[in-house]
Amino acid sequence: MQAGFTRREDRAWEKVATLGIWVLSPYSKDKHMTPTKLLGRYKLQTLPPRPASWGEDERELAAEKARRLAEAIRWAVKK
Repeated sequence: MQAGFTRREDRAWEKVATLGIWVLSPYSKDKHMTPTKLLGRYKLQTLPPRPASWGEDERELAAEKARRLAEAIRWAVKK
């Protein structure tokens, strides 16, 4: 939840920087200003970072589905 909040906040700052560049560009001497330069960043921060182990989440999800299916079968067999 916290990562999502920070991404939304970063996106809001990037939008403000873009609008600021649009407003300031006619009056600025630096014609190559970008939102990332204005914010002092190397690249945009809006995309979520890739997990260190990309496939683990999918395996955990499949294991959870299998566990719940087994519980449902056990419940159906008891009746």
